[in-house]
Amino acid sequence: MRTTCLLLIVVVAMLMLTPAASAQLIGVQFAPTGSPALLPGQVAGVVPQDNYNAIVPSSTGVSLEGISSPLADSTGTPTGITLTYQASSAAESNTSTATANGILLHNELQANGFGFAFNNVPAGSYDLIVYLENNSPNVNVGVSATVGVGPQVVSYYMIEEDAAAGATPPFVEADSTTSPVTGNYVEFDNVTPTISLGEGFLQVNVTDSPDQLCSVNGFQLESVPEPACILLLVAGGVLLRSRKSEKN
Repeated sequence: MRTTCLLLIVVVAMLMLTPAASAQLIGVQFAPTGSPALLPGQVAGVVPQDNYNAIVPSSTGVSLEGISSPLADSTGTPTGITLTYQASSAAESNTSTATANGILLHNELQANGFGFAFNNVPAGSYDLIVYLENNSPNVNVGVSATVGVGPQVVSYYMIEEDAAAGATPPFVEADSTTSPVTGNYVEFDNVTPTISLGEGFLQVNVTDSPDQLCSVNGFQLESVPEPACILLLVAGGVLLRSRKSEKN
């Protein structure tokens, strides 16, 4: 009984001192006018989710650029996070439009180099996935994220996948930090936003050689539960086991 009471006091104290936090998942797909877009109810992605934000790029006549409206999470709930993007053109890859994952990888923003930024990102840790399926073969790119204090730059090198016509390719992670490997996404794990003027940013840059057009299809941004929240779950489990033992 004494152990149970002590554990209960610890859990309650941690609940009072720890701000409420839950995992949040945001999906983004670029959907130029006339291109297929994921609809509510269609689940896609390395981390399967519903309710992708379909961004229709704004054209300046010279480039496609803009800032999205506030992005919704996988439950359809609006967040304060927005996405800044800029590209030279839009295209479509060879992937199937008959499957949700094929649609996610189908639309491309293209440029000789990209700069994207997630704005108004709350403090915390995140996993960031960037999708890069191309309609041309052998496009070598570097994908980097500017994150955290400093800030720090984390980079991966890849050859963007060029799927066969009508295929729904499996997700293949390009996780090399040295020489390019073929894949259709990169993932930055446990990154934290860079804070500037009190606002959190996660910046992604994609670069290639001058004679090639690299492609970006979309993103997934998932918050990582805080260690204190995980500890609360563990403590709760111990408490339940302790209570069962005392009853027996």
